[in-house]
Amino acid sequence: MDSERLRRLEDKQALQELLVSYAWSCDDRDWARYRSVFTDNATIDYTSAFGRSGTRDEIAAWIEVLMSGPPLEHTQHMLSNFDFTIDGDHAAGRVNYLNPDVFGRLEGRSLLFNGGIYRFEAVRTDAGWRLSFLIARILWSARGEIMTDPLA
Repeated sequence: MDSERLRRLEDKQALQELLVSYAWSCDDRDWARYRSVFTDNATIDYTSAFGRSGTRDEIAAWIEVLMSGPPLEHTQHMLSNFDFTIDGDHAAGRVNYLNPDVFGRLEGRSLLFNGGIYRFEAVRTDAGWRLSFLIARILWSARGEIMTDPLA
């Protein structure tokens, strides 16, 4: 295998791992890890997902408050259909996401499913690939019932 082809495969794998690290950081409420997947001057845009837009640090502070306490008990970000365009030390692409969220409220627990697309840009840094831009766009949402025993 020639070195250019190997480098391209390694870059694709590294970008996929970067996006998966982003998803795990949200689900684990690991805000240091969340910040680490972005460049210092990254722009994050959740306005098409009922959120905000801002710098990495502005959004990290906001999302930490939003996701770290009641009523949002659990999230599970699942990613698929990774699509990358790589040009040297710059990359762009999109990935589908499915995100069920569990909310705990006085009237009981509820489930919200969101499906959408992340579009992103990334740059190669001394520490590896980092996201310089991320936008989330919800394509659909649905509410569901949480079953304590799904076989009952």
